[in-house]
Amino acid sequence: MNHRLQVPEAISAEDVELLVLNRYPRAEKDEDGTLRITRHSRLVPGEKTGEWIVETLTERNPETAGADEDRRGFARAFPEGAPWREEGRILDLVHAIARRTGGELITDNGVCLSPHRYSVPDLHIVAGEQLQGQDALELVRALTPTVELKEDGERYLLSVTIGKGGHVEVEVGAGDSVPSALLSVDWVREGFVSYRVTYVPDDEVELVTEKPDRATVQRWREAFYACGAIAHVLHEEVGGYVLDGDEFLVDPADLS
Repeated sequence: MNHRLQVPEAISAEDVELLVLNRYPRAEKDEDGTLRITRHSRLVPGEKTGEWIVETLTERNPETAGADEDRRGFARAFPEGAPWREEGRILDLVHAIARRTGGELITDNGVCLSPHRYSVPDLHIVAGEQLQGQDALELVRALTPTVELKEDGERYLLSVTIGKGGHVEVEVGAGDSVPSALLSVDWVREGFVSYRVTYVPDDEVELVTEKPDRATVQRWREAFYACGAIAHVLHEEVGGYVLDGDEFLVDPADLS
């Protein structure tokens, strides 16, 4: 039995293909719609609308048997050991697609994983221009007065308090590794400035929570929209590209 990805009817095959290409730019589509992701893995259109069959290797890490809760739910779905290597990478991709589209990952043993939309609020702006720390501070301060600036040489950090339970950090500096989705963009390969907008909860348990309670969902929602608002004002100033915490491209218009 194979894993399956189920996305809402409103999500087209082209939408899924674009998300796959963001993470695996060399993926190819066959005439029958099959997406060949790697040599050993592919997504095959299923019989039902929005259904994709995940064909990949079966590789489990026995050292993770009986592991504690994790955000993706893999510890619950695979108590004998979580997928790793090729299977782990592919299921991480499929789980991320499910989160982005509001879909589900159904594992080969029948466990349904429904990632919460707000569980990954982080955003990453890849730009050609680096704002001065004070300029970035003023942009974010227009959204909220509860922001502080910490400078360290050519890099700096903005810390933004958001209600109760956590804060958002904006780390700015020269980028290192080029995101897979932008490997074909010449100016990005030549060097870019990274603006990482990250939610930092007071309780780190939130980072590994699969099934959040109502209060946690409220904090996630607040963080999700706070990260979006901060990324929006920064992107309006510096341009470039925006990616989410799963390294999928985001339409800047969706941030406002």
